[in-house]
Amino acid sequence: MRLASAAQMREIDRKAIEEIAIPAASLMEAAGAAVAREAEKMLGGACGRNIIALCGKGNNGGDGLVAARQLAGRGAKVLALLCCARAELSSAAQQQFAIAEKSGMKLRFVRNKEVLPALLVGADLVLDALLGTGSRGPAKGLIASAIEALNTSGQCVLAVDIPSGGDADSGALPGLTVRADRTLSLGLSKAGLFFSPLRECAGRVEVDPIGFPPSLIESPELFLRRFDGHAAASLLPARAPDSHKGNYGRVLVIAGSRGLAGAAALSAQAALLAGAGLVVAACPVSIQPVLAAKLTEAMTLGLPETEGGLAGKKAFKAIEEKLEWADVIAAGPGLGRAAGTGRFLELLLKHCDKPLVLDADALQLLAGPPRWLFHRKAPVILTPHPGEYQAFFKIQSQARGFALAHGFALAEEIRAHARKWGFVLHLKGAPSMTATPEGEVFVNSSGNPGMASGGCGDVLTGLVAALLGQGLPPGEAAVLGAYLHGAAGDEAAKLYGIPGVTAGRLLECLHKAFINLRMP
Repeated sequence: MRLASAAQMREIDRKAIEEIAIPAASLMEAAGAAVAREAEKMLGGACGRNIIALCGKGNNGGDGLVAARQLAGRGAKVLALLCCARAELSSAAQQQFAIAEKSGMKLRFVRNKEVLPALLVGADLVLDALLGTGSRGPAKGLIASAIEALNTSGQCVLAVDIPSGGDADSGALPGLTVRADRTLSLGLSKAGLFFSPLRECAGRVEVDPIGFPPSLIESPELFLRRFDGHAAASLLPARAPDSHKGNYGRVLVIAGSRGLAGAAALSAQAALLAGAGLVVAACPVSIQPVLAAKLTEAMTLGLPETEGGLAGKKAFKAIEEKLEWADVIAAGPGLGRAAGTGRFLELLLKHCDKPLVLDADALQLLAGPPRWLFHRKAPVILTPHPGEYQAFFKIQSQARGFALAHGFALAEEIRAHARKWGFVLHLKGAPSMTATPEGEVFVNSSGNPGMASGGCGDVLTGLVAALLGQGLPPGEAAVLGAYLHGAAGDEAAKLYGIPGVTAGRLLECLHKAFINLRMP
């Protein structure tokens, strides 16, 4: 599913009207008809149902008027409440008001906010057509009162294009925002509907293309996409009946330090469970016995360490042979941030030209302009959380752990980094996003707040490395890995509840995420 910003959607509107010569009135009629169809689905039929259309002065209100008229024509008892003066209606909304008036539909201009709660009583469904994607800042005056009345009414709500009051690009809530049961996004889904906190107000999101030509709504310029289970299933690597472990990738996990053996174990175990043929976990020698006890299917390799129990510069010599053996290298979880470890990573980057997945401490140690990428021919995947992302790119923030940009702006930001440096950048978050060197950005649809738990990111590192080792292109390995990671978290939440989603339980449920994708 392609996602659009408000500006991109306006440009699509302009091209449809000015370049393709689709009348603006026809687009509004199609939009209203789509809303009416969605309302019928929600109600199981329109005939005899009480429907309120809350309409604002703009084109979003015009869409609501069209929907109200069409529902009335299908036997619904419809009342359109216009939260503005007639003179304030946009030209398109004025036209739809005149048509509705001539058709005999019940229309009422609301001037007193006190009457709104009583007018909403008894509705089977309320259409929220107060504010569209063009609104900026908090809702004010009568519109704000209408949103408040709707939210306290307890009525079922269908939002037209976007819940009124929310920001279509960032997903922010500048002020009072409608809490919808369902949102029908018109033309293309608006990006902000999939970013918190607006996504919690949108309910179930549906999309109707309303007659826009494919050349407009499938344009490569629309770089942002939502990645769901259907897309994930299409990327699952197949296994030939006569294959063997050497066909599915040799993954070298470089992770762990004294006191952080669990990070290495989680990454290595995730690689095995995601289908890697062979896995070696390289760690400081003092924790090798611990790691060997945790990992029965993976091999381990002890590395020379510093006094603090971290892999140091001398570790590179000890690992050279395994660098030749490996198809993919994952590095970072639990490594620590000592200067010697950083030098070890620099040697790794300089002398090893194998595909890399870098996470956690590796990103902190390599922070700054990633000029080391220029000489690399093999692909690189970075998987930072927001704090690591900011540290890596030297981004200043107002709040620790959160990037300044959000929603669509953040998608544009990570896209620019991925295109400039030629790596795949997967930014963890709610939702997580993956940017590719080709300029695409994918918003992940799986996962839950329970995954904000220590070690869950280490699981993702091994998971992505395993998929890369099985032959998936870097971008596909990252987006599929992110989806499976979130889906395993969702399965863990079903079993243990949101607070019970630990990294170990995520691993436990990873097989279920794979099974669900393979089921017809």
